[in-house]
Amino acid sequence: MVPLAVQLAFAPVLAVSDGMSMGFIIGITIATIVCAAIPLVAGANRGHIAMGIIGALFTIPVSASGLGCLGGLPVALFFTAIIKLLPAPNRPLLSQAEMEQEVRRIRGY
Repeated sequence: MVPLAVQLAFAPVLAVSDGMSMGFIIGITIATIVCAAIPLVAGANRGHIAMGIIGALFTIPVSASGLGCLGGLPVALFFTAIIKLLPAPNRPLLSQAEMEQEVRRIRGY
């Protein structure tokens, strides 16, 4: 029988159960999704979809590295501020008929 003092001396400092590990994984996953959605939604609302995607691509590794919202939110808010400062594009999106007309023009119909 090993004495309790020896067991405590050789016990890992941050011994966690499997349930706690899964909780950390689920929490970081949710934090990553929420943080990446912030620049995506801001970019889609302002018409800068590419900038929103770039912001999400920078936010995902920072948030998923284990920092969660503490690392992901500042990066997401930085890109959201950049998107908000950019002027909104003044050209409207094409309608379905206009897209079909462009495709026919490109293909030579």
